[in-house]
Amino acid sequence: MAALHDENGEIVALIAGRPVNDPLDGNIPYKHDKGGKCIFIDFLAIEPKYSRAVYPSFVALCLDRFGEREQVAYQRVATHDYQLFLRNMGRQKQIGVTSYGTTVTSERA
Repeated sequence: MAALHDENGEIVALIAGRPVNDPLDGNIPYKHDKGGKCIFIDFLAIEPKYSRAVYPSFVALCLDRFGEREQVAYQRVATHDYQLFLRNMGRQKQIGVTSYGTTVTSERA
């Protein structure tokens, strides 16, 4: 687990991850393997206004803590190439910005 802080000491992001042998092992709570080929991300929370700086920091943390791996898995659904994940996370600009407008609902009589 890692936490990132701003200049005032406020937590702006949290991440929890663990190495596992197989992405499906992430579905088993607490299961891990120090030498596993996959990093399973259990939790990732980012304060939106800090997202631009957070992703590259998490890339550095992943590489420092886990070194080279083959895959990364998260949300207990998706599996991705680890190097591609690190490269894409390092390029992220902002998270949570929708590409569509607000939803308009009608009132029922």
